[in-house]
Amino acid sequence: MESVELDPNLLILILSGKAETLFLISQEMKKGGFTNLIKTQDVFNVQKICLKGNPDMILIDQYQNQMDGWEVVKNIKNDENLPNLPIVFFGEDDPLKKDEFEEYGIVAYVQKPFLLKSILPVLATTYDDLHFATKDEHFYTKAKKFLLEDLVEKAINIYENIWQKTGSGRSAVGLSLSYEKNREIEKAEKVLETLSDAFSVQKDLLRFKNLVRKSDIAECPQLFRKIMDQSNGSPLYIFKCLGYALEFKFEDLILEICSVAETNGIHNSRIPLARAEVAFMKKNFSEAVKVIEFSEQKFGVWIDSLELKGRCYLGARRGDLAIECYQKIIQLAPEDHLPLYNLALAYIQCDDKKEAMKCLERCLLKEPEFYLATRLIGKIQSQSA
Repeated sequence: MESVELDPNLLILILSGKAETLFLISQEMKKGGFTNLIKTQDVFNVQKICLKGNPDMILIDQYQNQMDGWEVVKNIKNDENLPNLPIVFFGEDDPLKKDEFEEYGIVAYVQKPFLLKSILPVLATTYDDLHFATKDEHFYTKAKKFLLEDLVEKAINIYENIWQKTGSGRSAVGLSLSYEKNREIEKAEKVLETLSDAFSVQKDLLRFKNLVRKSDIAECPQLFRKIMDQSNGSPLYIFKCLGYALEFKFEDLILEICSVAETNGIHNSRIPLARAEVAFMKKNFSEAVKVIEFSEQKFGVWIDSLELKGRCYLGARRGDLAIECYQKIIQLAPEDHLPLYNLALAYIQCDDKKEAMKCLERCLLKEPEFYLATRLIGKIQSQSA
């Protein structure tokens, strides 16, 4: 296959929490003839920047302010208004496997620390691969769009066609996920059984997810350890299993996954916050707040930590402290309507219905169909009548 020359006219977005990193990477890019660069430290508006600027490629540093780089990638990937933008990730974790790149929408992973002179060769190789994947990528994009719109049968048809033609692991995983969403669990497992041993971790992850969903968790700890062995303790699979356990609120399983993560040297705010979530489930609000504050001291103050702390204060009937949390969240994420609703709940605890009404009205301006806010306004009005 003939190589494709890297086009210096590409528009490249660089995102890092450190001004020094932005400067060094952009200087190296300019040495290679790249002048169309967008540099930003604004993690909360990066999706708007992408929509407005329409970059050809994004370079994302794992270190960000107020948010981990993985969370930024996840937000971009889950935004249905964005195309499948190629992401090059500069990470401090163990290098990911190719199938894990695809899970995150990452086309290249650069292990930190790295040599500046290695950046351009990585981008050249990445662009080369993308050029020849354009045709299939179009169909993958359509399939993903159909899944988001719950047109599962159309997604299945596309993935089946790609899988039959290419036998690629990516199409098989997409097909299995489509079958799963269509509640055809046996078909989903059968597709994954046809994959090579390299994808056996995907099969076990699907089984773990289905066991948790069915509340049949007796086998989950052993299956989780198997997943860890197969993936060499990959943070991606740790956080996937942890997410399933948190979603269905299995306290003991959450704590066991946290212990394994810590044993594997995973240093991330999600671990202490998961422990705090368990304390919250047990209504041990003061203990949860202690763990959250430990996380904030070690990893910084994130929206997730503020939101959980706010819930703890509401549970402990400390509306005054909850108000502080939700006001900070609103400063960090002014477009989100949920913090305004929660702030209204905090004001109600403090018997300040006037401020609560202001928050609810602002909430409905951002999300007019948010039923909980409408209902709470009605309740306040009926009590005041």
